[in-house]
Formats: sequence, C-alpha cells, structure tokens
Amino acid sequence: MSVSVPQERLPLLPQILANYSRREIRQMRELLRGWRRVLWYGYSCAALSAAGPASGRDASVPRDAFEGLMRLLRARLEREN
Repeated sequence: MSVSVPQERLPLLPQILANYSRREIRQMRELLRGWRRVLWYGYSCAALSAAGPASGRDASVPRDAFEGLMRLLRARLEREN
C-alpha cells in the first residue's frame, strides 16, 4: 500500500511511479482502504483507546492511528528481514 524509495532515487520518483500497473495501484488502494479505519484517528478510535483492555476491547484492533501505524511499520520491517 506504499512505495519505498531510497532518498538518492527521489529524483526518479515520477519514473518509478509510472512503472506500476493499474492492477498494482488498485491493489495498493484496496489495502489502504482496509487500513483507513485504523490510520484515521477519530472519535471512535479515541473511545476505544479510553476503554482499555478491561472493557473487552479486541486487542487485535489498534487503539488509535499511532498504534496502527507502528504495527504497519513493524510488519514492513519483519517482511524485509
């Protein structure tokens, strides 16, 4: 759902992005839609965060956008290693 580009290749970003097919772009957008609820910090996420673990909140659902982003970055690091 994201494109990682080393800093030294940033001048080539337009060409790098042009190499993605419509199918690949569609797949990335679908993944982003799935994470939108987690990455969007709003009232409902704040309410879940305030509820805490004793409330029976599903621990697999991130409490807020920051936790969701940290999980996403951890998954990316694990995938790269």
